[in-house]
Amino acid sequence: FFKKYKLSIILGLIILVLSALPGYKLPDLRINAGDKIGHLIAYLALAATFSAEHARVLRWSSRTDRWLIVVGLICITYGLTLEVLQGTIFYQRTFDFADIAANTLGSVLGIVLYIMFFSSLKKYERFF
Repeated sequence: FFKKYKLSIILGLIILVLSALPGYKLPDLRINAGDKIGHLIAYLALAATFSAEHARVLRWSSRTDRWLIVVGLICITYGLTLEVLQGTIFYQRTFDFADIAANTLGSVLGIVLYIMFFSSLKKYERFF
């Protein structure tokens, strides 16, 4: 399992660590909504990578399309779970609906990005 989804797992772990760190330990991006842009980019990368790795596992078959909804739901649920943990057990972190929206939008855009470039990914299969 780890071998097939190694990039997605690594991205998921990076997101987990960044979500668990106290807010004062995170870099100040000094731009309006920088935090939300960070959430969007992180979940876009996670969803696009997870989609590509899962397509490779399914050997680029037509079944991949049906699984994109599942991949999206997994990414959205992961973001929601981490946000709930921020509001309950992570030190100096808070629950934020805007973060959930950014995570969800990033997940959807990641899948859209994957769909737009589906045919070109097959030739770069060795990188996944």
